[in-house]
Amino acid sequence: SLFYLEYEFDPQHISVKDTIKFKITGTDLYGNKISDPLYDNITIALTYDGKVFKEYEADKYEITSGELNYALDIHKAGAYQLHLYYGDDEVNTVNNGELLPILNLEAGPCYAEDNSNVDIPTDELYVTVKEFSFIFQCYDEYKNIITKGGEHFSAKGKMEFNDIELTTLEIEDNNDGTYTVSFIPDFPSIYHIYLFNDGEKYGDE
Repeated sequence: SLFYLEYEFDPQHISVKDTIKFKITGTDLYGNKISDPLYDNITIALTYDGKVFKEYEADKYEITSGELNYALDIHKAGAYQLHLYYGDDEVNTVNNGELLPILNLEAGPCYAEDNSNVDIPTDELYVTVKEFSFIFQCYDEYKNIITKGGEHFSAKGKMEFNDIELTTLEIEDNNDGTYTVSFIPDFPSIYHIYLFNDGEKYGDE
């Protein structure tokens, strides 16, 4: 039997938040799709850095037609090679000679529940009249490091004892998943910095 692969995604641009959906259909020796059940086990495998990441086996007794539908959720960013096994044999090509794709999963949007995801040295900043700055790294909700910019961050800073807000505070997008926050304090004090993403509070102070 030969196989036909149809997928509902762009293999080069998949987010870890996406569900990876595709369909495998058995064909006869002439490439015609068949409706009869496949007579042997079908296994889908994903390899990451040359090692098996996950396997999905469809038992021949559970297949009622020549068609199998898959919906995979993978939350680790990276490049995954898709493999197809029919019984003990690996199927190297589908769709009349097309190689099985490499799935490039990209990290999701920047996310934080607390400061464990915002790499800030301290949340209590003892400052002088010189400019103070720190860099924080963006992660997605599955702890994947984000390596591209484009997030809309803003920040506010307040003095600890009298709740006065900083008048000068800037965020620079470093275009690599990191952002530099810098400010010149109005007075020597302890300052608390709060981050916002599209107006929503991002993590703790």
